Amino acid sequence: MKSMHIKGTKDHPEIHFEPETGTLYMGGTSLPENVLEAFYPILWSIEEYKHECADSTQVEFNFEYLNTGSTHMVAKILTAIYNLRNKSNIKINWYYAKGDEEMKELGEDLLYEHDFEYHIKEQPGRLNILGI
Repeated sequence: MKSMHIKGTKDHPEIHFEPETGTLYMGGTSLPENVLEAFYPILWSIEEYKHECADSTQVEFNFEYLNTGSTHMVAKILTAIYNLRNKSNIKINWYYAKGDEEMKELGEDLLYEHDFEYHIKEQPGRLNILGI
């Protein structure tokens, strides 16, 4: 399975997925006109990943802004990741900028629905765990 690296723009999120190491990073601003087009590649990759997933899957979310459609797609991504729970040890970090209570609460709302380990962490700035 191939890695995925999508550079973020002012409207599209940054996405990095390394299936071999079980690492997914998504962040930035997400307000694309067509959310299906923007999120389909990662949803498809997660679907493929479930067939040969790593023992541990680390997911990092660090969004500055999500529109309603993007929020819905992130919920779908979380459900797809949740469906890996019997095959992979899932750990999720949701980062939010210092003082951004809306993004903190959004993370709490989205992650509360799923029974896996997660942490919501305040960050002074954006984080990219892959260093890309």
